Amino acid sequence: AMPLPRPPSRDFAPAVRKSILVVWIASVAFCVVIFIAFGVAVSSNSDDVSEAITPMTRADVERTFLAVPDAKRCGENLKYLSAQPHHAGSARDKQTAEFVRQQWIMHGLPNVEVHESFPWLSKPVHRRVALLSSTVYECSLEEAVVPEDPAHEFYKDALPPFNGLSPSGNATGLLVYLNYATEADFATLRTLGIRLEGRIGIARYGKNFRGVKADLAEQAKMSALLMYSDPEDDGFKRGKVFPEGPWRAPTSVQRGSVHNMDYEGDPLTPGREATADAWHIPEADSNMPHIPVQPLSYSDAAPLLAALEGPPVPPDWQGGLNFTYRHGPSAESVVVELVMEYSRTAIWNVISTIPGTRWPDKAVVLGNHRDGWTFGAGDPSSGTTALLEVSNGLGAALKAGWKPLRTVVLASWDAEEWGLVGSTEWVESRMGWVHDNVVAYLNVDIGGRGPHFRARATPSMASVLRTAARDIPHPTEQSRSLADVWLESSKQALTSRGCSVTAETWDCGGGDTGALPFVEHLGSGSDFAPFYHYNGVPSVDFMFDDSGKGVYHSNYDSFYAMERWEDPNFVHEATIAKLWGLVALRIADSAVVPLDYQEEALALASSVRHLQSQFPETSKLDLAALHKAVIDFQDAATEATHDAARADAIFNGVDISAPVRRESNLGFSPYPGHFSSVTSAAENQAAQVNQRLQECERGFLVPLGRDPLAGCAGKSVCPTWRYFRHTVVAPDPYGGYNSEDLSVIAQALKRNDLVEAQRQVGVVARSVATAAFALKRPPTKFEAENEILGVLDKSVSMWNQGSI
Repeated sequence: AMPLPRPPSRDFAPAVRKSILVVWIASVAFCVVIFIAFGVAVSSNSDDVSEAITPMTRADVERTFLAVPDAKRCGENLKYLSAQPHHAGSARDKQTAEFVRQQWIMHGLPNVEVHESFPWLSKPVHRRVALLSSTVYECSLEEAVVPEDPAHEFYKDALPPFNGLSPSGNATGLLVYLNYATEADFATLRTLGIRLEGRIGIARYGKNFRGVKADLAEQAKMSALLMYSDPEDDGFKRGKVFPEGPWRAPTSVQRGSVHNMDYEGDPLTPGREATADAWHIPEADSNMPHIPVQPLSYSDAAPLLAALEGPPVPPDWQGGLNFTYRHGPSAESVVVELVMEYSRTAIWNVISTIPGTRWPDKAVVLGNHRDGWTFGAGDPSSGTTALLEVSNGLGAALKAGWKPLRTVVLASWDAEEWGLVGSTEWVESRMGWVHDNVVAYLNVDIGGRGPHFRARATPSMASVLRTAARDIPHPTEQSRSLADVWLESSKQALTSRGCSVTAETWDCGGGDTGALPFVEHLGSGSDFAPFYHYNGVPSVDFMFDDSGKGVYHSNYDSFYAMERWEDPNFVHEATIAKLWGLVALRIADSAVVPLDYQEEALALASSVRHLQSQFPETSKLDLAALHKAVIDFQDAATEATHDAARADAIFNGVDISAPVRRESNLGFSPYPGHFSSVTSAAENQAAQVNQRLQECERGFLVPLGRDPLAGCAGKSVCPTWRYFRHTVVAPDPYGGYNSEDLSVIAQALKRNDLVEAQRQVGVVARSVATAAFALKRPPTKFEAENEILGVLDKSVSMWNQGSI
């Protein structure tokens, strides 16, 4: 083809060329202005914007979110998640992780990733429990197939009844009945003179964590432990059993981990993430038991219990089987044989991170565990379905233009059932970041396994939870709020315990008081522990519960049970999702984090009063430093509440010429949430107050101590490594699930060790003083100079008087 001819050159006069150049420059400038303006308009709707500029008010965001959680969809997702057994590390467990990942991507959540760890987990290879009488009785150690349950064809794929982290072992010995195997039960047996050493114990589930039972049996030098579910507690004595009802069937067995309460997470890498090549401690030094432990059904337990001799047990030790329970020992021996196969097992946490726009380095984390012992419909899949609805609602808010002030992290944890493994390993992989940046952790383990709402939380988190509950309709009484029904049930439960209640408070005597609706303190047993007890992150855990305990950790915790008795219309899961997301939004999007340390101060004072009432021996202790620290904390909380209200108002552009008050029960900022013109001074003031609020809870922690894997060579002081580091609230070491306030002091007093109790009073007083110091406003330069001058004046005066 012929090339196109070039146009002829034209020789313009210089003046004409100058005019054209001016016009050209003006045109380019105009286009640039238009391009920039258009770019700004486009960027305001882009997910990459780093400024917290949103066209949506807080109410807009909340309405958008709350319109999404759907009960029907909860049922559909629950049916999929609980269709097959999905214990940690199994192929089905990995499939559920991928399902959650794909759902979050479909919902529009960004930064979805899988975090893999390799903890030390076991599976049973051989199990035998037998009574060696004239006619040997062999326990079946299996659960009956129930044809009415559509999941029955997959029963064979579930792990058989066993206790996770039990060692292999053989034991033969006489049998002794331990009741619930609590500390008090062991004390009773010792008082009665019943020999425990070398014998096999049989205990019923309940009252304390199964790992505590195993630990106490080992301390008593027993050779093995058998645990069973008694019909008095969750079987036919409570109502119709599965499949005719929700209570435990004769062959139903509760599985579960039996690690002790020294720490949570992978048993061989305490303090470090369980990577594939992680350095680990010997099993003998871990929190795993050293005697074989095996669970039974009450069908298997009955012949063993019936073989016991000795005196009848007291009435509160008698269970629901139709014969007289006796302490033992048995006339014939019982044999326990266990062979376990241990290995480094891959597990999978699924994580999504929605970056914040104003304070992206600060985060609120929402978590639920995904693994079950079997089908896990109630525990944990009813919580997982709620988490999926939260992600769906947050995705809708993102698509509508929401951009959180703080980062929001969603987490689907794995291997919680083995000792909070997935969450602990994730936290240990980023300990510094969690400690420095996570402002709150929101946990749901079980979403909807019954009609009764219950919550436990850091006292500073109770207000935001109660306030959000006022804005959520109750799932079955739509004309009333969740908070209204929760308040009513709290009063009924407290009254049944002999406590007195008013419209807003409760009093159980002995200084044990608090606000309504009732919020328990955090013990252990779920994934808040690595955040709260390990890192001092304010945390909350809530659920609908009560009716489904008869299928707990058995093959019968299936969709069949959920659909018929536990949450037939799946409305409780949808309600949990609404509450969960609403609390997260109010923490993520409030200029000042809604942590109420005035309630924490009241709870702290109540704990000290209750300790003194519970233990008259405290009169022999010097509590002056503790009392002073509590008063200082109350003053610091009042000051911080005032400063928080002021910073919140300034951030939102409110005139603060009039006094500003932040009601202690408000729970979140009252302002609409337009943040398009926040000054740097206002942002800095809010950030400073937020840092004080965040650091306060960390002040209650004792130091982490030495690295448990590093040894202490060449060190003059080698403090013991600690997982449960909170000095004010801790799990009851002989209960596990429940909390014990000021536990380090209380346990010393229970042992009548006044020297240790006095030492622990000092430890707690220092931690409370540290928390108060963190909560106080940093002094201005003028105040600091005056403080220094005051100290100097006092020193000069003491010198002149000859005191120094």
